[in-house]
Amino acid sequence: MKIAPSKSDGYETQRKVAPLPMLIETNKKKTQKTLVFKLKVHPTDNNSPVYEFQMDALDGTEDTREVLQWRVNLDKVITGFNITTAEGKDRMIQQLLRGKVLTTYTAGMEHKRRELHNNRQQEAARQARLQANGQAEDAVAAAIRTAMDGVAIPAITEEFITHGIRRVIESLVPHKALQRQKRCMRRYWRKPKDMSVKQYVSNVIHVNEVELPLLPPFNADQSLSEDEIVDMILFGTPSSWIKEMDRQGLNPEDTTLTALVSFLERIEESEGFDPQSTTIAKKSDNKKSKSSDNKMVAGDKHCLFHGPNTHSSNACHTLKKMLEEQKKGSGSGSKPSFASKNKTWKRDDKYGKDKGKKELAAFIKETIKEEMNSFHSKKRKTSDDDESHAEEGEVNQMDFDLSKFNYEDVDVDNLKIDTDDEVSA
Repeated sequence: MKIAPSKSDGYETQRKVAPLPMLIETNKKKTQKTLVFKLKVHPTDNNSPVYEFQMDALDGTEDTREVLQWRVNLDKVITGFNITTAEGKDRMIQQLLRGKVLTTYTAGMEHKRRELHNNRQQEAARQARLQANGQAEDAVAAAIRTAMDGVAIPAITEEFITHGIRRVIESLVPHKALQRQKRCMRRYWRKPKDMSVKQYVSNVIHVNEVELPLLPPFNADQSLSEDEIVDMILFGTPSSWIKEMDRQGLNPEDTTLTALVSFLERIEESEGFDPQSTTIAKKSDNKKSKSSDNKMVAGDKHCLFHGPNTHSSNACHTLKKMLEEQKKGSGSGSKPSFASKNKTWKRDDKYGKDKGKKELAAFIKETIKEEMNSFHSKKRKTSDDDESHAEEGEVNQMDFDLSKFNYEDVDVDNLKIDTDDEVSA
């Protein structure tokens, strides 16, 4: 069986795996399932001022955060209307659920009610059996049936409502949501560049204290501890800030969360954090860069082909290419007397040396003229005679430079091409 190694998709992809993303969206648009309530500021006071509160009904199309936010909003509505009875809470919850979600809530609540009813019946049967001890079997069975039938169906309680709501949450959130959320928070929740320290820590604390307790399995201690939050924030902050903590002698192990956040905010303030500023890389102009590359830059060195420049003839890539083409051409056609198989021009007699120098000089001169004609043909053609004379002057100047070149000084014996990019003489 072939086993493929795991591959990380990067921070942005891993952060999306979390059921609860780091970025918390606060501006929600009003939809058809949005309900508006007038809640009291002081629920127990009949003359209390009211405020408008909006929340969406739950229909099963929400993500994990929206489901948990519905749970938080439900408590606000119940408190704002001062609903204290279990029956009243049940009626309100049913108004805030739609479709299959309402069915899930009702089934969960009824399941808990039947479970309690069965337990009470079993307890009544046990008590009846004890009381009918020693009587005939028919009498004992009749006593048990009478006791079980006398147990009434329990009324709606807070326990039933809580169980029904938990069944709804379990049906809508991903499997092992709490485990996945904690793992993503520890491993991938680094502070974004466009988010301040205060906002980053605030989002982390909100998820840890408000949303994690609402996830299955609904334990009382399933949130992260303060030490874990400190370790996560230290992991999520830039490494340069951690070095600054070490430089100032601040030990994170002995620091509270409040002191750590205060220290990081001071570093952020000293660096001039601006969440609105963005750095955009300037797009290079290809045409401009190409034209600048074609221009001959004056320098303190002289090149046979380019004239005064920043490189010499030995370092000129154009001449290297020309020599390479000459070498390849000599191998296919009439082979000059100075060519050899080991890429080195050598001749022992004086005739071979003179002939090789003449052929090299003629080839370089002809190739330079062709390169100059090709170079000038790419320029925009104009009818200006002065510009045409200037171009001819450049060619004549190049011929003049070639006339000064002493081909007798070229050491043909040691002139060789070692690689595609190097020419040595």
